[in-house]
Amino acid sequence: MGAVLLAKKTGNPILPFTISPARFWSASKSWDQSQVPKPFTKALVVIAPPIEVAADADEATLEAKRNELQVALDGINERGDAWRAAAE
Repeated sequence: MGAVLLAKKTGNPILPFTISPARFWSASKSWDQSQVPKPFTKALVVIAPPIEVAADADEATLEAKRNELQVALDGINERGDAWRAAAE
C-alpha cells in the first residue's frame, strides 16, 4: 500500500518493473531472497503499464489500485521466470 499512497500524494504514477537475470547468486537466507546477477549474464527487463492514482482517491480506490499493482507485479515476475526457464 505504501507505493499506492506515495503515488496519491505525489501525483506520480507507479511504474511496476522487474529485472530477471539468466544466472544469479541468491541470498537464500534473507527474507526477500535477493538475487545478484552473475557477471556477463543476460537479463530480461519487463515494464508494466504505469498505474495512476488520483489525489482524491478513497479507501476503496486505493485498495483497488493496490490489487492492480499486485496483479501487475505477479504477471511480470511470471514472465521473467518463464524467460529464465527457457534460457536454461
